Amino acid sequence: MDLQVDQAIYTQYILAKMLYFCYTDDFRLDRLVKRLEYNPYVNDWREKREQNPQVYRRQGFASGRLDALIIGEEKAAYRFVSFGQFEEMFDTLKEDDVNSSLGTARDLFFSFHPSTRPVLWRILIAQVMLY
Repeated sequence: MDLQVDQAIYTQYILAKMLYFCYTDDFRLDRLVKRLEYNPYVNDWREKREQNPQVYRRQGFASGRLDALIIGEEKAAYRFVSFGQFEEMFDTLKEDDVNSSLGTARDLFFSFHPSTRPVLWRILIAQVMLY
């Protein structure tokens, strides 16, 4: 299907793609505005992120992490998990889990404030603008 044929469908496709990938563009959004030296991938990151969350706390998702909330074995059967399934998954998380997809999501938003996570704040503002 050529999306260029129908401009409205193509525009919707591009906006949906931007919405989806916005959460994985944390490094790009850091560079668009005053650069904070955002660097969550350092040695001793657990300690450093408590001392200076603006720089050392991960504020976006790695590629593929958002897909954890999509289930199904066949492309035609893919769907988002239900709220009940989400609650069950969430209740099984360990408090210090920052590696699984859902653990990453919880860690990303737990105790969120724009002053401590300015890159995530930019992501959320970009999401609002795109919507």
